[in-house]
Amino acid sequence: MPLEDMSVRVCDSCTCVFFGATVPRIEDCYRARVWGGPPRAEFVERDDGSIGRAPPEVRSARNAAKLHALRGALRRGAALSASVLEVGCRDGEFSSAARERFRGLELAALEPWLPWRDEAAARGLSVTPSFAESDEGGSVDIVVEFDLLDHFADPLAHLQALTRLMKPAGHLVLGVSNIESCAGMMHPHRLRRDAPVGLTRRALRAACAAAGLDAQIWEDGPTLFAVCERGEVAPEPAMPGEAAALALTFAENDGRLLLKRVLAEHGPTQAALRVAAVAAGGCGTARCYTALCRDVAAACQRGGREDLAAQWSAHADEGRASQNVA
Repeated sequence: MPLEDMSVRVCDSCTCVFFGATVPRIEDCYRARVWGGPPRAEFVERDDGSIGRAPPEVRSARNAAKLHALRGALRRGAALSASVLEVGCRDGEFSSAARERFRGLELAALEPWLPWRDEAAARGLSVTPSFAESDEGGSVDIVVEFDLLDHFADPLAHLQALTRLMKPAGHLVLGVSNIESCAGMMHPHRLRRDAPVGLTRRALRAACAAAGLDAQIWEDGPTLFAVCERGEVAPEPAMPGEAAALALTFAENDGRLLLKRVLAEHGPTQAALRVAAVAAGGCGTARCYTALCRDVAAACQRGGREDLAAQWSAHADEGRASQNVA
């Protein structure tokens, strides 16, 4: 289904969000990480409704979650001294941390962007300035990739390239932003030109299945992690109306953020609270309703309106979009 009057689509069968653009060259997909900025999952929503880079402690927790994902693959593998290849290692921060955490790994990496390759090499890592698509592969126990898949307009082809790098009994560890729970407006935070694909949990599972991978997927904040192995899996198609509900979630989130910014600038005025009541009553999803009520409650708390803050907090706890908040 189309999203607004743009060349953006939400797939009715798998809920993948994508731009209707031509498939760029492979090297352009890798290069998009450089000019596009941090991953979607590394942005947070602030109290005033603005969107900014996550603080160091949040990024540190996300790095710990990446190591946890690698540990899951190591536990599932049979190799005593596993070979690990990180695709798109950037400056080598993750591989360097993995080397310290898990002794005995045979670590190597691919990074085509030479400044990052040089930084990773300076950490003592073995880094090749190449792409997964140009590597013959088939000799690695565990392939690791973070924050790269959604830069490919054809994620299936990229997943197939990653699969070719693995040994027959090898594993693939993925980490990618969950577009459904990332912070920000639809434009330019969730739908970005550098990352033409937005993946939900269902979309990631479907893409892995199409690539011949059985994926164990979990969420950690706004990040989807997966540990995959070869296997024939029949993905579950989306429920009727699921794609439309996802598109509605994006639109309602934009309205909620705009209201949050008004409340931050002007405080819980009578006019602003009337608008908030109308917006809450019109919410089509419980998720947006709850978040909007919590935003208004926080604004009332900051404005010294304890009575109203308690009322809006109660509405948020009830979590029913049909609740009358006028």
